[in-house]
Amino acid sequence: MSKAGRFICILAIIASVVVLAGHLISRTGRDVSRLSEDINIDGFAEGIGNAISDIGSRLDDGPGESEYNELRMQYTFPEELYPYLYMLNEEEQRAYFFIYDGVYKAERTIKLGKFTDVYKDNVMKVVTAVYNDHPELFWFDSGATYVYEEQSGLVVEVKPQYNDLADSLLSTKSAFNANAESIISYARLLQGSGPLKQEVYVHDCLCEICEYDLSASNHQSAYSCLVDGHSVCSGYARAFQYIMQRLGIPTYFVTGVTSKGGAHAWNIVMIDGSAYYVDVTWDDEVGRQTGESVHAFFNVTETDVSKTHSRQGMSTFLPQCTRGDLAYSVAVGDTITIDQIKWSP
Repeated sequence: MSKAGRFICILAIIASVVVLAGHLISRTGRDVSRLSEDINIDGFAEGIGNAISDIGSRLDDGPGESEYNELRMQYTFPEELYPYLYMLNEEEQRAYFFIYDGVYKAERTIKLGKFTDVYKDNVMKVVTAVYNDHPELFWFDSGATYVYEEQSGLVVEVKPQYNDLADSLLSTKSAFNANAESIISYARLLQGSGPLKQEVYVHDCLCEICEYDLSASNHQSAYSCLVDGHSVCSGYARAFQYIMQRLGIPTYFVTGVTSKGGAHAWNIVMIDGSAYYVDVTWDDEVGRQTGESVHAFFNVTETDVSKTHSRQGMSTFLPQCTRGDLAYSVAVGDTITIDQIKWSP
């Protein structure tokens, strides 16, 4: 099947959400392997800092208030869509805008300084917030270095790490946007039926077009899922986040660990002010291993996933998922539930 054809997903969802047949329940209890992968907690490795004692004019070369005000007018990041920004204090938020702007332009060196007033102890918190809020920056990789004044610790430069997609942004952005729009344009037709039907469609499209593959290139990016069709948890979660953001449905990137200790990424989706967990990766991989369509980790609660998922880092400050009224098995139709999955040792 062609890539374009796969994006259609052959889902008859405009009239009604797909309801899974009862044969899925009769096939539960089949062994599946636990999913575990090596991503960096909060999406980033610890930043490497380079201290400079003779920093000279570099302290004065950083941006000022006028540049900051221009960026605030240029970029609008509402709290309901970009929660990590609002976990930062005022000085960190200033740095967030400059770092976002620099990464958006694929700049190799982003100047900070006295006005941003960010230090070596918290600069990676800001970098992580930008990464977690913005899956559209698919060329932004999992690390950064920074230069700071040795005596004070004030950061004057951040050097983001980019993957090889940054070397041909014109063509990679074109491919990314085209493939994302293939899903977004159809999902918008479902807007009148409510966000739940849109969410089901996006979830099922990603499961259709992408395969879990630890060897995939650039697998920490939404690009790996939407364009390459091979990714790991971070790629699935960031692709889901991006498309749902574009649909105006607040969706957050969550990082933590699994019960086996492996680093993992999934999502929180906000519907009518309530938070729900969604793990597209595990639904897809469990489905592939059992040969069934799976929505076990669709709109579930903290209690539902407490045995397998634990948040860490900044993700612990995201909303708690306490309601199970929009779980697939409750609001849509039959599916394997988490309790019915038999994990291999």
